[in-house]
Amino acid sequence: MLNVTAFFIKILECINRDNANYFVLKFFIIFASCNCIMFFKNIINTYMNKLIFLFAISNCIMLLANGCNDSNSASQYSSVVRYDLNKTIAFPDFDLTYIGERKETSKFPNGNSFTFTFYDFKIKKGDVEKTISWSSGTGDIAPANFEFNGQKYTLELRYFEKEKEKLDNDELVISKL
Repeated sequence: MLNVTAFFIKILECINRDNANYFVLKFFIIFASCNCIMFFKNIINTYMNKLIFLFAISNCIMLLANGCNDSNSASQYSSVVRYDLNKTIAFPDFDLTYIGERKETSKFPNGNSFTFTFYDFKIKKGDVEKTISWSSGTGDIAPANFEFNGQKYTLELRYFEKEKEKLDNDELVISKL
């Protein structure tokens, strides 16, 4: 837009100031420049409003797609879920609550000992309740298999075998077997 205005100013410099067309042309340049500014301002405002609207809609869609991941939203099997101490996560067949970690020391016949860290979870459906534990044991990070109400499941921490990806310390995966 500035280049257009500069172009017209160069034309004005070539015209004699005494010429009547000079003032008409000067008026035209000022008018055209103001209209160009208003035109671009309207375009920017129009597209900015649309961009803000699209941004708001995309955020709403993402929130609906991800859910709130609280006790009222059912988590899917074989998907990564974040857990926290005493936070209940609803799965289709049971509710799972992380109840903490504990350490157990095992002594071996050769006199050596090893301390294992267990991550304990409570699963519950109605009156049926069970505690399940996961541990990396001696370093082999594998799922912990468990059974609840006649169905077999697996609990994965630290590594999601199906997707071949590492899990964060606050992530787990429950899968049906």
